[in-house]
Amino acid sequence: MFAGQNDTYMLAVQTVAGQQPPADHGALLDCLTEMAPPHVLAAARRAQPLADITHYRFPSNRWRRYDKLTRTPEGLIVIGDALCNFNPLYGQGMSVAAIEALILRDCLQHSDQNLPRRFFHHSAKDIRVAWRAAVGSDLALPQIAGRRPASISMTNAYLERVLTAAETDPTMVQRFMRVLNMIDPPSHLLRPSTALRVMKTSRRRAVAVESRPDSQPLPDKRPTEGA
Repeated sequence: MFAGQNDTYMLAVQTVAGQQPPADHGALLDCLTEMAPPHVLAAARRAQPLADITHYRFPSNRWRRYDKLTRTPEGLIVIGDALCNFNPLYGQGMSVAAIEALILRDCLQHSDQNLPRRFFHHSAKDIRVAWRAAVGSDLALPQIAGRRPASISMTNAYLERVLTAAETDPTMVQRFMRVLNMIDPPSHLLRPSTALRVMKTSRRRAVAVESRPDSQPLPDKRPTEGA
């Protein structure tokens, strides 16, 4: 839910792995009931809709590898979603486009000779960071088809613990959001201080589960991915 001008808000609900999106206002509120914090749900129920629901259907991540072309036409630069489009659930498309704009600026300051090849080559390095994050997160869902190398499985298992820690640790929220928005590199989540906070949260959660009389796992109150 994003605040706008004149006391207006934009509300978005994102579904994953083939789950049908809400078709009308009532279905939207039903969907929010399952995943949204109480104050968000209350605000949505009090709000007056100003427009019908609009669906945006996302088919796939797609990276067009212009950096691998043996020849590139002079005077043609492809940027933003035309170069690589990501699952919008992760909010990385604008970040990558901004980074590509900076790369283009730097390439032009150096020289305009062989510009497309240099631009695509340098852009690929930063695109790869966001690409691995987006594709790896999609592959955390069993409904998504695709090969899952051990590195992706290990990364997703660790990120699950990071998100669990972020439920109760504001510092972890900030660190995760800085990586998600490409301010910090993913390696920052592996720093010893961050890993220690993740381990402490995992230990506390395990102790809480063991102390329950019925020994049943605690319910995961974190919203479904994309909520």
